[in-house]
Formats: sequence, C-alpha cells, structure tokens
Amino acid sequence: ARVAGGFGAPDPWGRPGKGLTLEAPGFAQITAPWDATVRFAGALIDYGQVVVLEPEADYLLVLAGLANVDREAGEAVLAGERLGDLGAAIPASEQFLLDAGAEDGQISLTAFYVEIRHAGETLDPAEWFDLKGSEAIR
Repeated sequence: ARVAGGFGAPDPWGRPGKGLTLEAPGFAQITAPWDATVRFAGALIDYGQVVVLEPEADYLLVLAGLANVDREAGEAVLAGERLGDLGAAIPASEQFLLDAGAEDGQISLTAFYVEIRHAGETLDPAEWFDLKGSEAIR
C-alpha cells in the first residue's frame, strides 16, 4: 500500500480527512495490523464496507472503503488475519485480473481509508505504521 493522502487531507469521498488515504492494488486483502476485537463490520453510509477494530481499551482503528468484509462485530482477530478485501472494476475481457485501461497491464490501485481514535480524538496513523514497509509499529 502507498499513501495517497496524509493526515488532514480529504478522504477518498472528499470529506475533511482525519486519517490516511492509502492505495493498494485492486482485490488486495486487508489484514488486521494488531490483535483486536471487531467492534463494527459492514456497510456505512457511502464509505463502502467498514471494519472498526479495538486493539485495546479506548483505541479504535477504522478501515473504510473495503468491497467485502469477512468479519462480524464481537469477533477477536489476530494480527495478520484477513478482515476483507478491496474491490476494483472487473474488466470485460479474457484477462480477468488485468486492468483493461492500464497501458502497462498492471492491476489498478484502489483507495481505502485508515483512521485511529483514542478516547474519541483522532490520531495521525502515520505515527502508528511503518509506511515504507506497511507494518504496524505500535
């Protein structure tokens, strides 16, 4: 994944962002960065599918813009376990996973949104993740 919009930049839906907008290849799996409890999983307004994790008391990790969610509220997840995946336009061609519009034949990037909250206040997720290696650092 790569950062497409930093803390405070508009989110993928054009609203003032309080998190990070990331881009990853279409159909990429989204996994839990930490052991956590799923507090919400499902569609939310126009944010697509959303997963809210609680890794510890008073901390929430919000992941929005997923196409599919494989978890339910109340479930415990371990770091690295699948939460869902990103969608992408499916080309009407024989080359199922290739983006018909991409000149280089690469799968198109899909945006998703990450927000961290502590006791109701939003925190900059860049301080929590190694954005070069996409690994959780806290």
